[in-house]
Amino acid sequence: MENQPELFAQQYAEAGLVENSVAYWEKAALRSTDRSAMAEAGAQLQKGLEQLELLPDTPERRRWELKYWSALGAVLLSLKGQAAPETGHAFAPAKELWEQLGSPAEFLQVPYGKSRYHAEQQRVSNVAKWSMDSFTQTYDLTNTSLYHTDNMDLSLSLADIEGTTRGQHDPAHRPACRDPRIGRPSQRRCSGRHLRRAGDVRV
Repeated sequence: MENQPELFAQQYAEAGLVENSVAYWEKAALRSTDRSAMAEAGAQLQKGLEQLELLPDTPERRRWELKYWSALGAVLLSLKGQAAPETGHAFAPAKELWEQLGSPAEFLQVPYGKSRYHAEQQRVSNVAKWSMDSFTQTYDLTNTSLYHTDNMDLSLSLADIEGTTRGQHDPAHRPACRDPRIGRPSQRRCSGRHLRRAGDVRV
């Protein structure tokens, strides 16, 4: 019986002996945890919780549920990590039951596990926001097109690009090339070759 508690838990469940089944599903989960079979332990705890739903809502049932949800939270913390939604979903009812039962000291891991989950969720959210802000600032190319020609970095404003067609027919209207190193237009006019390259730039 001690070597295969999951078999007895299942037999008791089939016989309608719910309390016995709950007790043996707990033993099965503890045995699986000792063998580091966390996925198996999680499945056994879930079956025990399903059996508990068949019992009347009493303080005794709630204490059993607290034990099960607390154990499931610890298992999922090991399997999924402290930021996983499954971990948070296990610690949420455990925290509620813990408070309903007067915050028993032997289950202090429950509020601790819940607070760790929320802290990790906040950290992940902050990192994601920082990464997005950094990406936006680094790749903000909406105002200027940059291209490289004759070993010189030149920038062509959108207004210059719009005047490309006019400049091809009238030299007086050809836009001046802008040199970002000096912050003003250079003395020479952009040639047709430069304008064709600018037209190829993707904004």
